[in-house]
Amino acid sequence: MNDWYDENIERGVRNLVRLLRNNGWNTISSCEHNMSVTMEWYGAYEPEHLVEFLQAHGYDEFAITAHMGVLGERRVKWLRVDLNEYSPNMRPVREDVEVSDALEEP
Repeated sequence: MNDWYDENIERGVRNLVRLLRNNGWNTISSCEHNMSVTMEWYGAYEPEHLVEFLQAHGYDEFAITAHMGVLGERRVKWLRVDLNEYSPNMRPVREDVEVSDALEEP
C-alpha cells in the first residue's frame, strides 16, 4: 500500500523529505531533478543543527543555503538542501575561522 510520500514526493528526494518532516522540519518544496529540498527556517542556529542531523543520518555530501526575503511587510526565511553538491563559496573567507564560528551571532 502506498503512503502519502510515495504518491506525492519524487523518488530521488523522498527519503530525505520523509526524514526531515518526521523530525520536525516543515518542507515546502522538493525536486528530484535538482536533488534539492526546501524548508522553512525558524531559528538562528537551525542551519548548523541541520548539518549535524543530516550527517548523523548518513548524508555525507550536501550543501545547505540559507535565504531571507520580504513578501510585502512580512519577512520570510527558508533553507535549501542540495544533495551531492558542495559549493566552494560556502567556505569561510579566512581559513582560521571555523564554519560554526562564522555563524555565531555577535
